[in-house]
Amino acid sequence: MRTNRDYFRKNVDYSAIYFLIAWGLNVVEATVGAHLSSFDVSPDLSFKVQPGYSEMAGTTGFSLVLKVK
Repeated sequence: MRTNRDYFRKNVDYSAIYFLIAWGLNVVEATVGAHLSSFDVSPDLSFKVQPGYSEMAGTTGFSLVLKVK
């Protein structure tokens, strides 16, 4: 009986811990979702990698270009 009682108590404790972790992750996800609700995801955004020239360094390389129209 004690073994079964201890087994079920341990499972109840773990269930409570897992519930609190899942609830906390849900709160974090909702906060991030609310914060990013006004983020522009229109098709007018573009991101591309193109070769470029750095005038300061006098070298060529790759540039990361973000265009917002």
